[in-house]
Amino acid sequence: MERNKMISKILLHICCGPCSLSVIDSLQKEFGDAVPVTGFFYNPNLFPYGEWIRRSKSADTACKAKKVPLLIQPGYEMADWKTFTKADRERCEMCYIRRFDRTAAYAAEHG
Repeated sequence: MERNKMISKILLHICCGPCSLSVIDSLQKEFGDAVPVTGFFYNPNLFPYGEWIRRSKSADTACKAKKVPLLIQPGYEMADWKTFTKADRERCEMCYIRRFDRTAAYAAEHG
């Protein structure tokens, strides 16, 4: 079966607006209006809090420019991350896993 016929919609994790622009363009070029793209912003450990605000606003601006709805997951979980004492590489790995697990869970819950 052709890939385009297997996919009915796409939930795209977005870490910030600028990073999402070319990905959204590529998805819209490949799938057109037949497969709608929705942005999903979830970044629990951005520091300081102002960085979380800046990135969520840039994600919103990018999605509006590309006419893509954006879901922003509420919450700022820096308290959980302040106790993390392992190496930076492990912190990055944990962050990626947490963000993609949350995105996948949302996608599964919402079809």
